[in-house]
Amino acid sequence: MRDGRQKYAALKNLVILSQFGLSLVLPMVLLLYGSLWLRERFGLGSWITLIALLLSILSWISTVSSFMRYALGEAKKGEQKK
Repeated sequence: MRDGRQKYAALKNLVILSQFGLSLVLPMVLLLYGSLWLRERFGLGSWITLIALLLSILSWISTVSSFMRYALGEAKKGEQKK
């Protein structure tokens, strides 16, 4: 029984870390690709890429803070169970 719980916990952690990684990378890639497309399509200056970079940094901050809140909440739950 305990072995099944450990496998479930490991799988749950793997899913959470995968989601965290994708949440960090995908917004940056999509924003930068979109800014390059806008530059090509409409002849916008390089300022659009700077805006995309700033938005991706804000996305990183939001993702990391959400992940830390979740991790701290899980740690508190684990301490309460003991």
